[in-house]
Amino acid sequence: MKSGVAKKLKFAGIILIALALIFTIGVAVFVGGTNYIYRIRASYIESIKVELAEGAEVKNTILMIGDGMGPLHLEATKGYFGMDTLFMETMSYNGMVTTFSKTGVTDSAAAATALSTGVKIQNGGVAMDGGKNLETMGELAKKHGKSVGIITTEALYGATPASFSAHAQFRGESDRITKSQLESGFDLFIGATDLSNYASYEYDIRAAGYDYVNEFDDLSYSSDKIFAVFSKISTSNGTNEQPELKDIVRFAINFLESKSDNGYFLMIEGAHIDKRSHSNDIKGMVEQLKAFDEAVNAVMDEASVDTYVLVTADHETGDLRYNGETGDAIKNSLYHSGGHTGKDVRYFATSHVVNLPRRIDNTNVASVFRQLISGSYAA
Repeated sequence: MKSGVAKKLKFAGIILIALALIFTIGVAVFVGGTNYIYRIRASYIESIKVELAEGAEVKNTILMIGDGMGPLHLEATKGYFGMDTLFMETMSYNGMVTTFSKTGVTDSAAAATALSTGVKIQNGGVAMDGGKNLETMGELAKKHGKSVGIITTEALYGATPASFSAHAQFRGESDRITKSQLESGFDLFIGATDLSNYASYEYDIRAAGYDYVNEFDDLSYSSDKIFAVFSKISTSNGTNEQPELKDIVRFAINFLESKSDNGYFLMIEGAHIDKRSHSNDIKGMVEQLKAFDEAVNAVMDEASVDTYVLVTADHETGDLRYNGETGDAIKNSLYHSGGHTGKDVRYFATSHVVNLPRRIDNTNVASVFRQLISGSYAA
């Protein structure tokens, strides 16, 4: 009897070892295959040496990111509202952007890190690779004497704003990200979340030299530095407690211009295009995208002529399939996924840079901005 039990246990042990071996081999094959595909794709990324248009000058730079905003998100928004053209589509240059990470289909953290630092990393990291900090776009701008602003329609410790202003091994380390942002010395942070999320940081925010603001009317040009958190950023009919993004960016541009004679760098994220797409809420998505486009219009109205503006997305969300529907025919069923896809996204840019190819990678965006910020481009 005992011999039979022993044989069964021995057999079960062999099975477990075999399964573990199969799993290990499978993971190794998957990782190896992913790395191989990444190396193949990365080998096609071409470097871009920025050339400015004749007579153009660039003192300020603004990068606007519609999180999850794929090409068909733009088309669905126009179809729903009966628009011929979005404002961003009227900008001088446009093209497509590849978004893959070292993991494959990117998450927001790896995509934002690539846009900020020019380095491809595994999903989940925030401006870190192999345990080492990568220089964020904001840090580079500060190094060159520019003022820096970070704006998002979600919490400031979210993956995209974090990758331009902080460092963390993993995007979920909100405490580390917030403390890193407070140590950055950046001039302006504006986001939106449940205000209780920042209640325990108010002392630290003020101790770091920031005015802590929760109402739009309390934003002041006389402040040295501002850390503003609203309960929500509205898509329309903004209030003092829940202002609209277009009004926020108007304030931000004028505030940052007053802080440095060397210009500024400003990152603006429309975060809820992605969030509504994860939920397959297409009407919520188009409202968010339209509000983001209105913010693009506000930026172009407010920014000086020596300001380079580029609008893009970090990735596509929802595998949206739009076929020319209009109005109420635009339904949630046009989504075919609740996650990210590897689809290319659009970019739109002002006329300052004349040699931006029609197809670029997200790391090229970082390279272009870094050249403009540091002044290392062809005159």
